[in-house]
Amino acid sequence: MQNQFVLSPFSLDEPFDAAERLARPEWIINKPALQGEQQLARISAVHRPLADIVADTARAGRRPVSLAGDCCAAIAVLAGLQRAKVNPTLLWLDAHGDFNTRETSPSGFIGGMPLAMIAGRGDQTLVQAVALTPRFPSGKFSWLLRAISTPKNGQLCGSRRCNTLSSYLRCRACSRRIGRSMCTWTSTCSMRKKRRRCCTR
Repeated sequence: MQNQFVLSPFSLDEPFDAAERLARPEWIINKPALQGEQQLARISAVHRPLADIVADTARAGRRPVSLAGDCCAAIAVLAGLQRAKVNPTLLWLDAHGDFNTRETSPSGFIGGMPLAMIAGRGDQTLVQAVALTPRFPSGKFSWLLRAISTPKNGQLCGSRRCNTLSSYLRCRACSRRIGRSMCTWTSTCSMRKKRRRCCTR
């Protein structure tokens, strides 16, 4: 299968013109005009044509390879594949979990939320903009992580959306390795102190 490279020279809603120097003549450049002040609306303006390009490429029997400046572009790629009736396996390789929502994010950074959005959690503006059906209908997926921050820990375990957690994850209160077990963080933990306790202790 032939690769079709698609370059979106943006980091979220900020143009990244230097990235265009990577492009070869046969690549597709996704560079729509951005308007408005709302960040999610501007990101959606990048994602809509990207989803269209991915769908058209897949329907034509080519493999879409998306190059973009942030992880949120994965939302548009998955939406395009869904339109082309392709059901891919999602392998998320990142130094961070990207499973925050606005409620759990320490910084509010949108780039730390796309996997949660794809799973149907948190703000769904970007997902709805490209008509993506959230993934993981069974409510479960597997993780292989180096580490994950405390707010994301609580989001993961409390959601019961994970069936495999990295052995690097530990309970904040008792330091017990959670590993492959299901952990539901208890409501007795103080969010103000950012302490969490494992359900098995």
